[in-house]
Amino acid sequence: MAKEYRNAGPVKELSRSAVIPKWHQHLADVRIAYLFDEEIGMKAGKKVLAKTRKATPVEAHLAGVDVVMTVDSTVWEAITPAQRLALVDHELCHLEKEETDEGDERLVVRGHDLEEFAAVVQRHGLWSADLVWFRDQVAQQKLFGAAGEVTSEALQGAEAVGEVH
Repeated sequence: MAKEYRNAGPVKELSRSAVIPKWHQHLADVRIAYLFDEEIGMKAGKKVLAKTRKATPVEAHLAGVDVVMTVDSTVWEAITPAQRLALVDHELCHLEKEETDEGDERLVVRGHDLEEFAAVVQRHGLWSADLVWFRDQVAQQKLFGAAGEVTSEALQGAEAVGEVH
């Protein structure tokens, strides 16, 4: 049986009204297709929450899109507005524009800033510059307050699209 995808209107709305204007202005002109899938699958034994990729040449031609973002619909329904905001932000962080040797701009998909095993950190601490940098970023984050509650600043984008009740 063929996979069935649905339009992910709420993801598109959150992306276009809150996430792109606040953190990803460089993507304002990128044509993104937002889709829901009931289950994207597993990777390295973990559930894939969402996936963002460049459109194939055929998709670009037929649908007029540059990028396809697919979000697991069961995950989307289960997470909080702040987590939705973070998920869309995370997916858009995979997209960068870079200049070619000819001076043109092209869209690229990039990997994560950090890849490490918890067990290595437990055994050896912050052994690399990447880990130290990541720790510093976490220390400066404003998503959670001192008591672990989600801050009002973190919810600002979600409230803008009426997702916080």
